[in-house]
Amino acid sequence: MNQIKIKRYITIIMLMVLFTNLLGESEIVKADNPTAESITNYVNDYLKRTKIPGLNIIVTSPERVLYQDSFGIQQVGSKQPMSSEMPSPIGSLTKSITALALLQQVDKGLISLDDKVIDYIPWYTTFNKDKSDTITIEMLLNNSSGLPHNVDIEPFIKHKPSMDFEKALKEHEKVRLLFDPDTSYSYSNEGFMIAGYILELVTGISYHDYVMENIFKPLEMLKTTTSIEELLETEFLHGHLAGVDGFLPANKIYSGIMIPAGSELISTTSDLSHYAQMLMNKGTFKGKQVLSKDIFKKYLSDGILSFKMQHVDLAYQCGWMHIKDSPLMFHMGQTLSASSILLIDKESKVAVSILCNVSDVVNGKDSIYNLALYLLQLYVNKDYHLYEKSNVSILNENTTFIDKDKSIIGQYMERSGLVKASVSETKSGSYEVTIRNALGASTYELSFISSQDVYTKNVGSESMIKLKRSTDNTIIGITHPMFGNFDKVNTRMLTGYYSISNDYMSSILPESYTFSNFTLLNGDIELQMKKMDLNGEGLPDFINKTFDQLKNERPYDGMRESTTLREFTMNGLTCYEQIQIVDIDDCLYAHVFYCVFDLTGTSSIIIYGAVPFNYLTHMRLEVIQPFIQNLNLRT
Repeated sequence: MNQIKIKRYITIIMLMVLFTNLLGESEIVKADNPTAESITNYVNDYLKRTKIPGLNIIVTSPERVLYQDSFGIQQVGSKQPMSSEMPSPIGSLTKSITALALLQQVDKGLISLDDKVIDYIPWYTTFNKDKSDTITIEMLLNNSSGLPHNVDIEPFIKHKPSMDFEKALKEHEKVRLLFDPDTSYSYSNEGFMIAGYILELVTGISYHDYVMENIFKPLEMLKTTTSIEELLETEFLHGHLAGVDGFLPANKIYSGIMIPAGSELISTTSDLSHYAQMLMNKGTFKGKQVLSKDIFKKYLSDGILSFKMQHVDLAYQCGWMHIKDSPLMFHMGQTLSASSILLIDKESKVAVSILCNVSDVVNGKDSIYNLALYLLQLYVNKDYHLYEKSNVSILNENTTFIDKDKSIIGQYMERSGLVKASVSETKSGSYEVTIRNALGASTYELSFISSQDVYTKNVGSESMIKLKRSTDNTIIGITHPMFGNFDKVNTRMLTGYYSISNDYMSSILPESYTFSNFTLLNGDIELQMKKMDLNGEGLPDFINKTFDQLKNERPYDGMRESTTLREFTMNGLTCYEQIQIVDIDDCLYAHVFYCVFDLTGTSSIIIYGAVPFNYLTHMRLEVIQPFIQNLNLRT
C-alpha cells in the first residue's frame, strides 16, 4: 500500500436523514500508512468512546475492494461478533436506489422526470390541490415538492407488513405543502413513497420485484432485499435503541409503505461496494450497463438544488447529496435502530460504506460520517479543505438549570396511540423519560433549563423537549422533536388495585392480594417473586429447574400438558410465559412461570408458583397482566 501523509483536518457533515440534521466537530489522527492495524485501533477506540455495539466497513475503488472489516458485536447481551455478510438496514440510502429505478425508466423512454404526479395518479391531491397538481417526478426525487417529511410516523413503528400506497396517499388530502413546488428544498419521505408507487404503476410489477431484477441482480447484490416475506424469514441485524448509559436491542418491525424511502431495505457492505463501483463507473458494473452514461451525467454527477445546512453548501439531486465545490457525494440512512452511509470521491474514485447497528449518534464528532470521511481521506491522500464549523450546541457554558417540576412525572401518549412515554424519578433523584414504541424503548435523562424547556440526553442523542402547561401551570404534555406531541394521561388506579414497590420495581396488585417477602398471596394463589440476572440463552434451563423445584415441593401424580415457552412484549418489556398442567391429589393445578426482562435484557423479575387450574385465567388476566402493564423496573 502506498505511503501517504495527511493533515489533521477533517470535515463533518452529519445528516440524520430520516429525522435529524446536525453538524459537529471532529478530529482526524495522523497516519503514515492506512494499514489494517492503524484502522483497527482507530475504529476500536471509536466504538469504546461511543458505546456503539458494532459496525461493518468497506472501502472500494471502481474495480476492487481496498479494505473490509467488521467491528464489535451484533447485539448487546450476546458475544456474537459482527459479520460483513450479515445484512443490516440501510435506511434512507434506499432513496438513491428508488431514484436509480426511475432514471432507468427515463433511459428506456417510458417516462420523463418532467411528468406530473397526477399523470400517473389522477386522484392524488393535497390540501393545496392547485399546487400539488404541479408536482413532477423530478421534484419528488430532488426533495423540492413541498411535501412534509412524514405525514404520520405510524408507518415506521406499526407492525404492518403491506405496501398499501393508495391508502397512505389518501392521507395527503389533509396535508398542506411547506412551500410552492420547485421553489425550495425540504427532505421528504413522502415524496419518495410516491416515487415508488409511480415505479409500480409504470412497470406493472411490485417495487421489490423491480429493484431485485433490474438493480440487485445485475449488481450481484445477493443479500440485498426489500421483501417483507424474505425479511420475516431472514436473519439480519435489526439494531439498537439508545438508553441513558448504553444501547439496548430493538425489536423487529416491518413497514411496507415507506420501503422506497428507506423503511425496510437491508444490505451488506459487500453488496454496497458493488453499488458504489457501478456509480464510480458511471452506470456500468462488470460490463453490465445499469444506466446509460448520458442519463448518469445529467442526473447523478452533480446536485442542482442548493441548500445550506449548518453553514455548509450542499446540493441535492435524484437521491444524492453533493458537497458544493468538492468532489464528494453521499447519502446517509437512518432507521430508528440502525444507520448507514455511502460516501464517494468522484474524482479520486474511492468509496467508503459503513453499516452501523445503532441509529447514528447526534453528537457530530461521533457521527459515522466522521468515520467514513476519516477513511476516505486516508485512502485518497487528500485534504478536502472543508473546515468544520462548530456545532450549534443545545447547551453553552452559561447554561443554568432550575429545580425539577414534579408534575412532569407520569404517563404520556402520542396522538396515534402507538408511542407512549413515561417520566419517572430514579433512585439517585434524577428524572428520566422512557419512550416506547413497537421497536422497544429509549430512555433519556432530563434536566430543566426553564419552565418550558427540558434538556434530554442519552448515549445516542441530545435534544430539547417543550412542555405544555395548564392554566394552573401543571405540566399536561410534552413535545419531542422526533416523536411529536404527547398528552399526559390522567392515570387513575384501577378499581380494586393498590400500588406496591420495593428497591427495584413498582407496580400494582389486586386488593385481595398481599405482597410480603417477595410473595404474592391470596387465599387460593401463592406466587413467588425473585430478581434474577439472566439472559435469553440461560432461560430454558432455569425454567426447568424452577418446575423441578415446584414438583419437589409438592409432588404431582402426572402431567397433563406443558406449553412451549411463549415470548411476548408488554409495556415495552420482553416477557416469557410457560405453564404446566398437573394432577395433584385428584385436582388440576397449573405450574406457572413468568420472566420479565428489564430494558438491558440481562436482569429480570421471575414470578412462579402453583395455581389451582380454575384460577388460571383469573391469575393471568387479573394479576399478571395488570402487574406487567404497570411495571416500572429500577435496575
